[in-house]
Amino acid sequence: MLGLSTGVMLVAIALHRPPDRKAANTPEIRGVWMTNIALSGLYHTTFLDEVLHDIAAHQINTLYPGVWSQGKTFYPSRVAPQSLSVGDILQATVQTGQRQGLRVIPWFEYGLKVTDDSQIAQQHPDWLTRNAAGSVYINPQPKPQSLPLLSGFSRSLSGANHVVMNPAHPQVQEFMVNLLTDVVERYDIDGIQLDDHFALPIAFGYDPYTKKLFQQENGYPPPTDPNHPEWMRWRADKLTQLMAKISRSIKQKKPDLIISIAPNSPAFAYQESLQDWPTWVRRGYVDEVVVQAYRPTVAEVNTVLADPEIETLRQFVPIRVGLYTGPGWQAQTSAAIAAQIQVGRNKKYNGFVLFPWEFSLGPMRRGDLSSLIKVIQNQP
Repeated sequence: MLGLSTGVMLVAIALHRPPDRKAANTPEIRGVWMTNIALSGLYHTTFLDEVLHDIAAHQINTLYPGVWSQGKTFYPSRVAPQSLSVGDILQATVQTGQRQGLRVIPWFEYGLKVTDDSQIAQQHPDWLTRNAAGSVYINPQPKPQSLPLLSGFSRSLSGANHVVMNPAHPQVQEFMVNLLTDVVERYDIDGIQLDDHFALPIAFGYDPYTKKLFQQENGYPPPTDPNHPEWMRWRADKLTQLMAKISRSIKQKKPDLIISIAPNSPAFAYQESLQDWPTWVRRGYVDEVVVQAYRPTVAEVNTVLADPEIETLRQFVPIRVGLYTGPGWQAQTSAAIAAQIQVGRNKKYNGFVLFPWEFSLGPMRRGDLSSLIKVIQNQP
């Protein structure tokens, strides 16, 4: 019985060890993302072992724990200047996950995003890219609150204090390569994962460094239209170059380690975030893709997975289906999640990943868990 403060009780079933990731025909991956907030709460309340045991008992075989948020890590990093954790939450998660037979793939959720009050942004303002108006902020600023603490929380919750590091800047590239390689060297993990935040929002790239670099390489200044095809391609190529450096560095350290990405569908990822992940796949920079099919209905998930480009990329790497199960009162019911899992199976995708644990299998879920578990386990 799981003694969470919410009083939620989950029944443990028999444990199953995950399949060898090196197998020629990789069996279905059944994964779950766990946010760093949940991970920290479980670690500091001693529930981590119980929860991971429960996850494995449901025949989930892969855990993607959040370890990088707002410019801070959830482990003692030798590279990042700040840690959000007391103790080594990642080490505890890896050890506990291994005991339960889980693949553990740390998820660097925030990618190139940090907050304006992080040490990275404060110490290296030149690392931040800007839009054409000169702003470093991804989202509009909300109205200030009367209480400073409330104001800070509001800005963080809304993303109004989020800024983005410039993937074309050599020091940013060095930082990201070292950040990921450090984890690979020090922890007995199965892989690392980057997602849709490892990207450059389409409006950005107008910082002094990037404009000067574009001028040097092309002989004229960047177009004022951020959607200009040549300007888009040039910036996307800079992000691809960074992905290549990360991939080479990791594979030099541990050739068998999984490099996973969790992007949006190809057209959206490129047009909104200059993330040309199909090229990353074709060039061998990644080993696994979890496509974010974050849609509220079965029909919409089906449409995402019917994308012909995604279908083509399945010949290069295993592609899983990422399903959004939250948040809060808008969380998907267990029945809805089960139906969306089945869509991916019907289309022969190589597994699924639920985001996040809290709203799918954890204490904030909605609906009958037993019926969802039957679908996860592929029971009739």
